[in-house]
Amino acid sequence: MGGMPGGMPGGMPQQPQIPQQPKKEILPADQQADMDKAEVLKGEANTLFKEKKLEEACVKYFASINTIRLNEGLKKTKMAKDVEMACRSNLALCKLNLKEYDTVVDQCEKVIEFDPKNLKANFRMSQAVYALSEGKSSSQIKSAYKYAKTAFERSSKDEQIQKHHDEVKAKYDELLATEEAERLAKEKQAAQDQAKKAKSKEEELLSRVKLDDIDEDKINKIEEEMK
Repeated sequence: MGGMPGGMPGGMPQQPQIPQQPKKEILPADQQADMDKAEVLKGEANTLFKEKKLEEACVKYFASINTIRLNEGLKKTKMAKDVEMACRSNLALCKLNLKEYDTVVDQCEKVIEFDPKNLKANFRMSQAVYALSEGKSSSQIKSAYKYAKTAFERSSKDEQIQKHHDEVKAKYDELLATEEAERLAKEKQAAQDQAKKAKSKEEELLSRVKLDDIDEDKINKIEEEMK
């Protein structure tokens, strides 16, 4: 007996597969209480950020992070780590708007340590480091470009990321060109100094030979010294 089209043998309809939901972490009571508190604080911080109350939002983000970090068991869970990193990323954005770049760097470093390819953390880290460089510090310009490149590779069509990447890359390329010119100039100067030193040694050795006291042994000795 044939089966129904698209069904199972014997005419039994095929049941659609329902994707399994990831199991939610079950936390001990004390950890769950702090987890709930941290999530509430994060939500309040997000609301304050939308209202452009950046300083107040920072306080709430810090409070959420500290609630997690002070619970030894909770801070090791994935659920808590995700909330903590979200708070740190949002905190970095607040501090970026407040031009407190050192704090941006501190927060982004922690997010990137947890998730090296994190788009927002790399972008904000690059913005902060580039601002701190003031377009002058070679080490900071190189660092800013590294993070900008990572962000750009993750989201090359984002206008803000693309614009920042292009600006930092232009400064980075300018820096490399300057460093290369300086390297070549140093090599040229070193070669000139070496040639001058060799010529001085030659002149010194030759001056030791008197016109009326030249013999083959002395010439051979001088030639050996000049090698």
